[in-house]
Amino acid sequence: MTKEDRPKVALITSNFWPERTGIGQVTTEFAQYLSGEGIDVTVATALPYYPEWKIYPEYRGMLGMTEKLGDITIHRAWHLIRPAPRLANRLAHELSLCSFAVPQIARALRGADAAYIFSPDLSLAFTASVIARAVNVWHALVIQDVMPAAAIELGMLTNPRAIQLSKWMAREMYDAADEIFTLGEGMRKKIERDTRRHEKISILRNTVNAAELAPGNGQGKP
Repeated sequence: MTKEDRPKVALITSNFWPERTGIGQVTTEFAQYLSGEGIDVTVATALPYYPEWKIYPEYRGMLGMTEKLGDITIHRAWHLIRPAPRLANRLAHELSLCSFAVPQIARALRGADAAYIFSPDLSLAFTASVIARAVNVWHALVIQDVMPAAAIELGMLTNPRAIQLSKWMAREMYDAADEIFTLGEGMRKKIERDTRRHEKISILRNTVNAAELAPGNGQGKP
């Protein structure tokens, strides 16, 4: 099979390699699995910043860039980030990433047969969902944390207008998705409250490698 004949999949996520913890590890391993199965994978993501909430030194000063991880193509976008992830800083991060990531998302979706959009970054996921729908690409949402429900429950999101807008974004995103994957029954029930098509929601738990739980110095960036 030539490269031109290989299935093409786009991944849109705020976190990816070289981030070694959290969602970045999940998305990276998923992309590597797809690539290992002979699928042409393209990722649209942020400049790496987690868990330090600082852009990694070797990526600073860039508005955007493209690099490779094996056969995986990665399109990155600049975003504002602050070490203290308070609500205002999170909103600035999400909005700036959405603005700068639009061209990278479009590049990743160009010619794609399918797309997987990862959340809890609601703004980025919503933006990617709108673009995927506009270019008629089949897309699935992979919900790692239900937003804005989690932010409301934690008291991080209290403004009534912001809550209303966030809930509208979530409903539109869920209704537009072809499939929705989430981590557990509780999360599925929360998503069901905001979409009319419950049959497209499936539980897909993150796997655990027990060897990764051993103490070591490989987590995060120095």
